[in-house]
Amino acid sequence: MKEMDSRFLRPIIEQEILFASEAAAYLGITPQRLNQLVHTGKVKPVRTSPSGNLYLRSDMEERRKRMHGNQIAYISALFEKNEATTVYEAMNYFTIQSIFNGSDKKATAEFERLAEKFQLTEELTNNLRSIADDLGVELEVMEKAYTAVVGGFQQLGADDYIVKKGQNHYPKKLSEISDAPLFLFMRGNPELLTKRLVTVVGGRKTTENGEVMAYELSKELGQEGYVIVSGLSKGIDSVVQQATVNHQLPTVAVLGTPITHFHPREHQVLQGQLEDHGLVISQFPPSVKVQRWHFPMRYALMSGISEATVMIESTDKSEVLEQADYACKYRRPLLLPQVALDDRKLQWPNRYIDYGKMYAYRKPTDVLKRMEMLTTEDGTSTRYAQQTIG
Repeated sequence: MKEMDSRFLRPIIEQEILFASEAAAYLGITPQRLNQLVHTGKVKPVRTSPSGNLYLRSDMEERRKRMHGNQIAYISALFEKNEATTVYEAMNYFTIQSIFNGSDKKATAEFERLAEKFQLTEELTNNLRSIADDLGVELEVMEKAYTAVVGGFQQLGADDYIVKKGQNHYPKKLSEISDAPLFLFMRGNPELLTKRLVTVVGGRKTTENGEVMAYELSKELGQEGYVIVSGLSKGIDSVVQQATVNHQLPTVAVLGTPITHFHPREHQVLQGQLEDHGLVISQFPPSVKVQRWHFPMRYALMSGISEATVMIESTDKSEVLEQADYACKYRRPLLLPQVALDDRKLQWPNRYIDYGKMYAYRKPTDVLKRMEMLTTEDGTSTRYAQQTIG
């Protein structure tokens, strides 16, 4: 009888009893922090001994739920301008994305599959174990990822927007692209995304002529009713954005970091001005660690939301050429400076000579005329012919 009881109880004990290190990992905290919780009476071991405490898994599960409940309370401000279901869905998506090392392709596929099994438009705590099992990862890994994402979302404020693809503020042109980000984070005026958007970009290394062209073109496009899109890097990007701020013109800044970050640091004041008078958007959640490869990714977003891209200047090795590449990929008009096309020392303009929607310009009025020509029924006017490059 005792042997039968032992065989029956052993698997239950192994499943329900946790050593101190296991209990700490289950809660996603250090053993030292667990000892502090025991000392203050917030966590009670099922058995205390000099060799180490033992804990009930069910007690740890209850403690973990309370921890998440407190954490979730700090994101309540987001519900002022965002549907709760969208906030929860975004947190759940980026938790899964982090499991797949930031891969949108893998995360989107898994998220869609999991949505058929679990309710992903509500707080995830109750399904963490089941989803971890489904994904084949340790519960502690899932727990740590979710805690990090929720902690990141706490940095967002009541005036920030979280927009899912297909929702009202999601850019229509961008939504037509199959690999468009599932979620966007916005700070400022999202109504600007319904206007005529034109991306104006250039490299970090600038010339005096390039800076003058960037400034004057941004000013004149803005005064004609276009909304300027650019990044917030050093060089031409900052000249473009400063022109819009100086003349109080609407602008959209696309970041290679979360909207809660400033990069470079010296652009913090400028970014704040853009948030107040324009729109700052990013595809990266506030929980993500900024990576160098995030910055080129924004060019896809910039090209995707814009009617056209205007290149100011670039070197042959500048990453800003990815903006032109995405313009070609998404079949958006691409305007290049005639001075670059004439410069035989530059190789990069040759990449776009045969692109059917490439147009040359010499001065800002050329760009304005070209944009006017493109403003026709479905953008298919007979005047949509390529400008002669002489």
